[in-house]
Amino acid sequence: MASRPRPARTRSVRLTLAGLLVIPLISLVALWAFAASVTLGPAIQERNYTQQYNTVGRAAQTLGVQLAQERLETFIWLSSGRRASRAQMDAQRQQTDAALAATRSQATAAQGVMTAETKATLAAFLGQLNQLGGVREEIDAGDTGAASAFQAYNGMIDTEYKFYDAAIAVPDTTLYRNSAASVQAGYALELVGREAALVGGAFASGGRMPRQDRQLFAQTVANQRYVIGQALANLSPSLRAPYAHAYDTPGYAAFASMEDQLANSAASGESAPVPFSGAAWQAASRSFIGALTDATNTEAVALTEGGSQLGDRLLLRLVLVGGVGLLAVAASIFLLVWFSRRLIRELTGLREAARTIADERLPRLVHRLRLGEDVDIGSEVPPLAAGKTTEIAAVAQAFSTVQRTAAEAAVGQAELRKSVSQVFLNLARRNQSLLHRQLSTLDVMERRTSEPEALADLFRLDHLTTRMRRYAESLIILSGNAPGRGWSKPVSAIDVLRAAVAEVEDYTRVDVVSDSREAVTGAAVADVIHLLAELVENATAFSPPNTKVVVRGERVGKGFAVEIE
Repeated sequence: MASRPRPARTRSVRLTLAGLLVIPLISLVALWAFAASVTLGPAIQERNYTQQYNTVGRAAQTLGVQLAQERLETFIWLSSGRRASRAQMDAQRQQTDAALAATRSQATAAQGVMTAETKATLAAFLGQLNQLGGVREEIDAGDTGAASAFQAYNGMIDTEYKFYDAAIAVPDTTLYRNSAASVQAGYALELVGREAALVGGAFASGGRMPRQDRQLFAQTVANQRYVIGQALANLSPSLRAPYAHAYDTPGYAAFASMEDQLANSAASGESAPVPFSGAAWQAASRSFIGALTDATNTEAVALTEGGSQLGDRLLLRLVLVGGVGLLAVAASIFLLVWFSRRLIRELTGLREAARTIADERLPRLVHRLRLGEDVDIGSEVPPLAAGKTTEIAAVAQAFSTVQRTAAEAAVGQAELRKSVSQVFLNLARRNQSLLHRQLSTLDVMERRTSEPEALADLFRLDHLTTRMRRYAESLIILSGNAPGRGWSKPVSAIDVLRAAVAEVEDYTRVDVVSDSREAVTGAAVADVIHLLAELVENATAFSPPNTKVVVRGERVGKGFAVEIE
């Protein structure tokens, strides 16, 4: 035995459209979130960098300047054999301590905006600064020389510049390259300061410089020229111009000449005199360092403006991507929901209209046609609402066509049945008319005949005619019309029973037993006679031919009961 196919699983149009729309919506929101995060990340990074520079960066720069100045004062004091006054060194230490305290405070406040690498380099820098007190104690106790103290300060400042390198975290490539080059240019200025400290210590010790210091000076000069060369190569033209101007002044020419003179004497004896005067060195170094410092300050201002412009661009981009993008996402969601709701509304309306056609309009139309009523197809089955979607409108039009076709078919069938009924009615009316005439003729013949045998034959013929009249009236009833016979007044129940028995073939086998005086309304007499005649004929047809059929009629509690036994 073949198994019945399982019904197909169905799902509502709301669920289907939700499945179709959720994935694009999620993708759109994810794309917007990704674009916003890509834009938000650089904006946050630039904001953190700006905040970091404005707090710990500026404090660290001030500290670097104070450390370099303390290194100069300490190196000169140690190079003089501790004979010079230490008042300037002690005053400078107080300024360095103030700058160090400010740097530590700003570093604590800026922890939340730093990267892990920046935090690590800042921790290393502050760790180096923790050794400053020990270095000072060794200097004061005479346990360290000028060269060792010089290198100790240099180590702290080198760690500071490592922190600067790690702290550069800007999303713009050009600004990052300029910032890195700016750090290199600042380190070149720091190397120039080291040169000035070495030469200042030499003049403090009587105008002679040990070979070790001369070698360190030559190395520092080489590093300074290399670093500034790298910085100038990476800086943009507008930021490079102040440095190019500083390195093109007469002060730098004199400073570079004295650098070369002193560096070239690095291979001479253990101690050699400085090949230029202190006044000349002081004039040239002050002029060049001042110009280089001005260039650094100018560049710092330009970089700050560039960072502000970048921040404005990132903020504008964030507004466009975040705000306008969010509006676009919201508009897309609104349009998708609006279109889906309209589509659902049209499909639901089409479903309800089809259900109304199947469950209400067509059954009502068929019922009215069965009752023989005339119907207007246009008003009974109006076309379905088309909707605004092309495919749904086409389906609605197809349903309207099917509905009208079904209605026209039902009307056609009703008209066909009505025509057939009319044919039956015409035939039955004609037969009825002929039978009435025949009964009238038989009645006249019965009255004129006195012979018993002929009269019996006429009675049998009269009975057959009566039965034929009943069949003709049955055809009229089947055609949906009332039989021609009718009574205007009530007829007694016993007469109705006898009339019904008279229309049965074996009427001689039927006995009517009733003494009721009840009457049947005239309008219902013909129908009651036909109904009882059919029942009595069934009784005679389906009972032994030698038995009697008894018809009893009497009043009961709720009407009049007829028993056919």
